[in-house]
Amino acid sequence: MAFYAYDEEECPIHASLAVKGERYYCMECFLPVKARNRRALSSHFYHTRTSPKCRLYSKTEDHLLAQLQLEKLFPPGAIQLERPFLDISRIADACWEEKKIVFEIQCSQLEIPEATARIKDYASQGYRVVWLLHDRLFNRKATRPVELFLRQGLAYYIHIERGLTSLYYDQFEVLAHGKRLKKGKKLPIDLQAPHFLAKLEWKDFFPKQVLDRVASDPFYFKGDRLNKALIAHYSPGAAMSMEHWRILEVDLGRRPKRPGRLRGWFLLYIGYPYMRMLAQLGAK
Repeated sequence: MAFYAYDEEECPIHASLAVKGERYYCMECFLPVKARNRRALSSHFYHTRTSPKCRLYSKTEDHLLAQLQLEKLFPPGAIQLERPFLDISRIADACWEEKKIVFEIQCSQLEIPEATARIKDYASQGYRVVWLLHDRLFNRKATRPVELFLRQGLAYYIHIERGLTSLYYDQFEVLAHGKRLKKGKKLPIDLQAPHFLAKLEWKDFFPKQVLDRVASDPFYFKGDRLNKALIAHYSPGAAMSMEHWRILEVDLGRRPKRPGRLRGWFLLYIGYPYMRMLAQLGAK
């Protein structure tokens, strides 16, 4: 599903302006699409034939809803949905032209090579990518490799609410052994308030997750982890919080990975008794 499609003259047109009987084509795969108007969502286009490799085709209702809510968050006309970048064959979920920011809403699985390619492609056009990860799929106990990769940079979570405004948030967390071992409270962020990081001396009490963010991109939004870390430079209370997370990273990261249920059963009833038997034989 998508909000825009090409007409016969290859001009983008919104689904609400589609004329019955006219032909329209997907902006990504160029296969035929038709306009549909549903009560739950704004007008949108849908494919008339299966196109599983088309990213626009795979968009869910949650994805479209998140795009609409993101657009309404900003002043009218500030955000352009499904903005095409013809030179790199990309279509951004949402583009903030004034700040050269592309918002990518991720409601489905993604591989690291594709995430890296998108970041590189948009950077070649002078745009920075801000990832909004749907917490129905991400921010779970088990962490996906792409989530670990994106969270080192400009990646936040989005909690999509139907009929309400979605929550965009960051959080402090400890990730190790492919799991989320600890996470702090949700930190609501203001996507309309981006800032560049001034050069500062980062002291030893800052957690690795903050230092990784600083090294990845000196860019942050009001309310996020990096913003909280900046406050710690002059607030003793905030500095204690940074030290708390640094200690948690070291402590929880050192703990050995717990064996799976089957492996644990094998070690308990076969592996350990066998090793004890060998030790007793060696002692004789």
